[in-house]
Amino acid sequence: MMVSWDLRSRDLPLPATSIVDGAPDASPVRLRIIAGRSGWWTVRVAVPLTEGQARRMRPFDRLTVVNVVLSWIGFALVAGTVISELTGGPVTITGALPVIAGLALVSLVLQVGAVRARPKQYPQGQSGRVEVRDVDRRTALEWQRITDGAVTVER
Repeated sequence: MMVSWDLRSRDLPLPATSIVDGAPDASPVRLRIIAGRSGWWTVRVAVPLTEGQARRMRPFDRLTVVNVVLSWIGFALVAGTVISELTGGPVTITGALPVIAGLALVSLVLQVGAVRARPKQYPQGQSGRVEVRDVDRRTALEWQRITDGAVTVER
C-alpha cells in the first residue's frame, strides 16, 4: 500500500508499528527527502521504523543531502562562469565546461544509483506531498485512522 500526506503537514501522529513490516518496536525516524521539482532543498519527514530498518535507510538520507549540495555547486559554477564570461573575467565557458560536465555526470550517477538501490519504503517528495510506497497494510490503515485522514492510503 502507499501512504501520502501534505508536505506542509508537520508533527503528524505516527503509528507504533513499522511501515516496512508492521514490527511493534518501531520508533520515529526523521529522514530527508528532496522537496519540490527543482531538487534544490530537502525536508525532514518522520516515519516509524525499527532500529535495523533505520540503519539501512541512513545512507540514502546522507545521499539525499549530497545530491542537493551537488546541485547547488553546479548552479554556482555555471552562474560564476557565465558572469565571468560576460564581464571578461579569467574563466571562460569552454574552459569551465569539463568541470561542469564532470560535476553533472557525478551527480547523475549518484542520483541514478540512489534511485535504484533505495529501499522501497524510503519516503519521496511528489508534487507537494510525501509518498511512502509498499507500506505494511495494518500500519497504513492505522496511520490514516490516527491522523483523521491527513494521511491517505492507496492500494
